[in-house]
Amino acid sequence: MLETVPYEIIQHSSETEAFSYRIGKIRELIDRFKRDPKFITLGKEILAGLNPSRVDLDYRVVLRIWQFMRSNVLFRRDVNGIETLQWPEYTLEHGGDCDCQIILAGTLMESQGVAVKQAVSMQKSSNEYDHIFLIIPAVRNLIFDPTNSVFDPNSGEYNNIEVVE
Repeated sequence: MLETVPYEIIQHSSETEAFSYRIGKIRELIDRFKRDPKFITLGKEILAGLNPSRVDLDYRVVLRIWQFMRSNVLFRRDVNGIETLQWPEYTLEHGGDCDCQIILAGTLMESQGVAVKQAVSMQKSSNEYDHIFLIIPAVRNLIFDPTNSVFDPNSGEYNNIEVVE
């Protein structure tokens, strides 16, 4: 059981302030939960059977976690107008939007030794960042988006990508 409220609602006076806070809070949650024995164990279960001596191990870890996320984690939007960051356990049980899902995915990957960075993009018709995903430096800066229906970084609408950490 969770010891306290498993999410945080983000409210700031400006979009820029809210965006900066959100990026920092996502990193804080990944760093906090990657040490949690539940996620270390879950990560090992997800990766069971991978041969650790293979050259492409980081890629296979990332692919296996993406497959787990797509099969086990529902996409669920935040309440309209209320930005929420959920703890990874809550997202695992109840689903979440892109930022909640990257908290869970980042937690799982970093618990297994694969570093992640956050990145944002905007739709072609927008002037604001509207999507967040992970970049995997060890796999040639692979785009990891657990909300994308295919494991192909070139299949998404990733425009004006900015790595934000």
